[in-house]
Amino acid sequence: MVQHLDLETTNNVQQPLPPLPGRAAIYTRVAASQEWQTRQAPTTDLVALVCENGFSAQQITVYEESNVSGRTPFSRRPALSKLLDDITEPPSETEPIKAIFVSSEDRLFSDADGVEVSTFMETCIQHGVLLITPTSKYDFTNPAHVALFRFR
Repeated sequence: MVQHLDLETTNNVQQPLPPLPGRAAIYTRVAASQEWQTRQAPTTDLVALVCENGFSAQQITVYEESNVSGRTPFSRRPALSKLLDDITEPPSETEPIKAIFVSSEDRLFSDADGVEVSTFMETCIQHGVLLITPTSKYDFTNPAHVALFRFR
């Protein structure tokens, strides 16, 4: 599911001025074993993180996956596939995505095929996209960030 946030969802988040150019993507994935847990808290925390990093709430698009394992290939993960498509071929009426926000690295991959991890990083490099978690900021043009990401 892909959604744009409205001001009511983000009215308690402090907005920086002026916002950074481009858009921010929030990717959330709830595994089948965690389906009972609320999704609201991680998304709310990530909205705050996005705003702390210089984007406005109006620049955020949420890509939400539910009942999907991190081991599932990209081709069977509709929200992640849509996110990558929006990075490589942004809709003409929108600015390009410049950062992806996730609650942790394992929301993207859990024991993923090394090819998919490499493809993800290469897509980020080619389109100038950062990956940001609450504890790390990855710029995959930096070999140290690549090594750190692969290690986690």
